[in-house]
Amino acid sequence: ALDSELDTTDATGPVRADHGSDAKPRKAVINHSIVVSSIPMGATVWIDKVEVGRTLLNGVLVSEGEHHIRMKLGEREIQQEIDVHSSQRFVWQVDVEGAEQWSSF
Repeated sequence: ALDSELDTTDATGPVRADHGSDAKPRKAVINHSIVVSSIPMGATVWIDKVEVGRTLLNGVLVSEGEHHIRMKLGEREIQQEIDVHSSQRFVWQVDVEGAEQWSSF
């Protein structure tokens, strides 16, 4: 007979491999709904290098913790590290003179 740790089938179908008491439970992933905006609207947004759409983005689900956000509007671009710990709003504001402001609340 095969060692029970390697045997994944029996006469009744699949069985779970025995990982013993050293197996660690997985930590639950906590997601938060965030809003990503720009003034003016229409900036393309990437979160962790994945394009997620154009502003105004409402209800984007991201896991709790640190993420990289990139926004591009025309020739202008901003990149920020964000720390998501609740449902939050992130806003990039660019005025006609070229001044920029980044806000999160």
